[in-house]
Amino acid sequence: MIQSLVRILLLGVLGYGVYRVVPVMAPAVQEGLSKTEVSSLPIVKQGQNYFNKISGGEVAGDSTSVTNEENEVIGNLIEKARESVADKIEEDVSKAKEGVKDVANEQFCKTILKTLEEECGQFYCSE
Repeated sequence: MIQSLVRILLLGVLGYGVYRVVPVMAPAVQEGLSKTEVSSLPIVKQGQNYFNKISGGEVAGDSTSVTNEENEVIGNLIEKARESVADKIEEDVSKAKEGVKDVANEQFCKTILKTLEEECGQFYCSE
């Protein structure tokens, strides 16, 4: 109960902080994006184009189209990230499978031993 309250309080403080910081930081970010050396970076162009698609508005700076070379670099980065995530997920799933196998084997052995104990105990006690 207290943990939930602390989480809600923390999220509220974080939201209030963002609410207070955005008006202060917005002019500095727009000024930085309006510089040609910053706005010519491929990642900034992609971000601006993506934000324009989402918001329907124009982001500070020019939203020029990305060249084929830049698209290829970005595509390669995305593919590498996708492969890395897939490898990590596969590794985690393998670890989880091994854990489940160990628990299942242990439970199976306990069940067999208990059954043997009950049946053999009855057999020898009845004679």
